[in-house]
Amino acid sequence: MKKRLATPTLELTCNHLKLRLVRPSLALHSLRDGGSVWLDNGPAGAPLWQLHAVDAEGWRVALDGSKAGKATARASNGGILLEWKGVTDPAKGAGPFDVAVTIRPLADRPSAVAWQIHVRNRSRKWTLWTVTFPILSGLVPAGNGKADRMFYPHGWGMEQSDLARMTEIRRRYPRGWDFSMQFMGYTRGVRTLYVGAHDPRLTTKEFLFRPESQPGGAKKARFSITNFPENMSKAGNGFDMGYDTVVAVIPGGWYDAARLYGDWARRQPWVSAPPPAAPREPRRDREIHAWQVLSFPDKPAKEWGGQMETLVKKLGVRFGIHFYNWHQVPFDTSYPDYFPARKEFKPFVARMKRAGIITMPYINGRLWDVNSRTWPARRAERFSVKYSMERVNPRTLIQHLEEYGNGQKLAPMCPATPFWQDTVVELCRWIVKGLGCDGVYIDQIGAEKGELCFNPAHGHPLGGGGYWLEGYRRMAAKIRQAVGPHATLTTECNWEGCIADFELLLSWAWFTEQDIPLFPAAYSGVTQNFGSQFNAAEIEQDGGRVFARKMARLFVWGAQLGWGDLTPLLKKEHTPLLAFLRTLCVLREENAGTFAAGRMQRPPAIRGASRDILCSVWESADGRATTLFSANPTRKPARTTVVVGGGRLQVALPPLGARAYPLR
Repeated sequence: MKKRLATPTLELTCNHLKLRLVRPSLALHSLRDGGSVWLDNGPAGAPLWQLHAVDAEGWRVALDGSKAGKATARASNGGILLEWKGVTDPAKGAGPFDVAVTIRPLADRPSAVAWQIHVRNRSRKWTLWTVTFPILSGLVPAGNGKADRMFYPHGWGMEQSDLARMTEIRRRYPRGWDFSMQFMGYTRGVRTLYVGAHDPRLTTKEFLFRPESQPGGAKKARFSITNFPENMSKAGNGFDMGYDTVVAVIPGGWYDAARLYGDWARRQPWVSAPPPAAPREPRRDREIHAWQVLSFPDKPAKEWGGQMETLVKKLGVRFGIHFYNWHQVPFDTSYPDYFPARKEFKPFVARMKRAGIITMPYINGRLWDVNSRTWPARRAERFSVKYSMERVNPRTLIQHLEEYGNGQKLAPMCPATPFWQDTVVELCRWIVKGLGCDGVYIDQIGAEKGELCFNPAHGHPLGGGGYWLEGYRRMAAKIRQAVGPHATLTTECNWEGCIADFELLLSWAWFTEQDIPLFPAAYSGVTQNFGSQFNAAEIEQDGGRVFARKMARLFVWGAQLGWGDLTPLLKKEHTPLLAFLRTLCVLREENAGTFAAGRMQRPPAIRGASRDILCSVWESADGRATTLFSANPTRKPARTTVVVGGGRLQVALPPLGARAYPLR
């Protein structure tokens, strides 16, 4: 570590990254990696952190380093220690707060540092509501359009290009629907600024990327992470971050960032430590290669049954049905009062099981309808999420309610409460043991955000904390104990906190040109996605072009196929589409070990006239084999050159064709 004093700036170096701060407030002037400037805020600088605090009357203040009585910087244990003492707002009487920031080298990785913040609240009247740290302002673009790319973990992963056209990304975590992992980054050409919260508790936080106009019309950008302290609403609460925010400049782009994050995340218990009663057989033996969404009463049970038996015979692979509306109450209404089931459902399940088909009905793992008969009968309101206005010791907590387009109000339940855990456990037990189903889909656990809950009776810290992960993990362990190791447990979207407890994560909603396989780059081999929503029009229109492309992308990205109504494929005019789906299914089955336990490799470069072919490269679990998987979802032959492993491979596929090419 080297330190060089200057006036009015201070320059500190940690693990090859040079941090220049503006005195006296230690505002961020710039961040450099060698000769490259990544952050530049000019002589005025920009705050590294911001505190948001409130009092009992609802007065609010925002505080940063400029409000400190004294700010110092020094070398400490091979890293950097920054301290701000006596942070106050005299006009409102807020504070004092003391803030300490540590920056230390990340072991075995050059140009990578780990940041942490500690906030001591010495006030008896003010509560700390949020801590935004780090604030990485002044991000300097490469300035030549597509060389600038910003990526973040929405769905599979998304990438924006050209800072002039990028939009603000503000996402709450945990919420698999919006932000499934705790990192994002900005690529300039062949190098990337990585910003990742390596938080093993998966505490509630908010990620921000914001393009910002500069004088003269130019643009820069900022990254920031807002943390929600434990015991919000209690005067004198502080904040110990307790995890590293890793800031690194790395070679490569989004794939390399995903591997950096994945190398850390795959060692965490919510990935590596499934519950004691979890399945023990190899993952490949539990792979399901195609999924049908079946909703009662869209068709009579007899008609559905015949069509399902025909589909499984034609596809010839392990096949699953995801049931909706198997219950008598309307969808998204009267939850969790699912029973009794429709009278035709249990006999239908038995028929499907005789045909070798996996049966998995829907329940919601998060919501209780406040007008259901059991809401008052079981006094469920006591265990629902309660929100607080921004003030110390609020007199009234607010019932959080949600609506899903049907005019009904549903309350998110607090997963930290044994009451809600046991309610979901009993639903799952009856579905598997009483109805004979092969598994349960538990909606929203991996999808919807962990709300801030302020109910002191629930036994968790008020507001912020990691109790959503802890509560869901306890629930999942109880469910697995109740239903046994052979039942398939799945949930909606792909929040990483569900990986150890749920076999499959539903990827139904995402299909855009900005999508990138960020999630499988981080987590392939330890979890599995399934499905992409499609409708009848996507099969019936334009030769099924959209349907074919969705299935092709699922295939090359390693996911299980289907997740819609596949029965239109049984029409004679759609025989080519059914044959294409079968080809993909059979290839998945033949390579089930690779897709279940192998690793997605760096995406190959595609050269040549045709960009219709979709490709990916996977390494087997033992590292001995590498395979290129390719699919042509169009109605015309396609040929292209794929650059992979330092060589070139000529790929030629027939219309609606797919192939696996062994590389070693």
